[in-house]
Amino acid sequence: MGMQIPTCVVVCLALTAAGAHAQQDEARAVIEKAITAHGGEKQLAKLQAMRFKGHGTLEANNVVGRFTVDNVNRLPDRSKFTMVLEINDANIDVAQSFDGKKAWSKIGEQVEELDDERLAEQAARAYHWRVTSLVPLLKDKNFKLSPLGETKVKDRAAVGVRVEHKGHKDVNLFFDKLTGLLAKTERSGLNLNQKEVTRDTYYSAYKAIDGVQQALKILVHYDGQRFMEFEITEMTFPESIPDAEFTKP
Repeated sequence: MGMQIPTCVVVCLALTAAGAHAQQDEARAVIEKAITAHGGEKQLAKLQAMRFKGHGTLEANNVVGRFTVDNVNRLPDRSKFTMVLEINDANIDVAQSFDGKKAWSKIGEQVEELDDERLAEQAARAYHWRVTSLVPLLKDKNFKLSPLGETKVKDRAAVGVRVEHKGHKDVNLFFDKLTGLLAKTERSGLNLNQKEVTRDTYYSAYKAIDGVQQALKILVHYDGQRFMEFEITEMTFPESIPDAEFTKP
């Protein structure tokens, strides 16, 4: 005779499973609304690559600098930027590229391959961009979504969703409750001193570009302190970007 499981245990297990499904459905509903708000699944799915230019300010180690930047990304994990950073009336050329496996940094004429710790941070940033592209969250079963409830982002009501994926650190997404647009992301990351911090990114000044709502103003905080703020002045979505763009600078 097989072992009988008490009825109360069966009921508890069933209620737990039902609760988990309800939470996942709640989180998925938030993402579905966000996808619609940003332009719809069909339009978002086309955006496999992005180029943008912009300018802004950067604050680190009690130094404030101004910069112009030219950035290119390709899903799922390739990125590159070139930057001219102005500090104390001196211009510094900075570049960084990530080909999905290796990453390099170039300051002036000095080029170095990033060590494992900084390479992991580049991979985390690429993963962050994949998460904020939204569509994979509903299409890829490896993503686990859970609701974070209501909160405030810059004095506006927002709804949060936690995104989990094996091999990656959690990313929290917060969407404006009224518009459904992405208002903030939260994840752990490394600052310029290779110290782990909480990285909060705020999105505003949305504009429709090629049928997709894109934030043109970005504000980044490290542990609650302003690190970087920039404005995007040009943005395009190429159909493809060759691998050569992401090689060593």
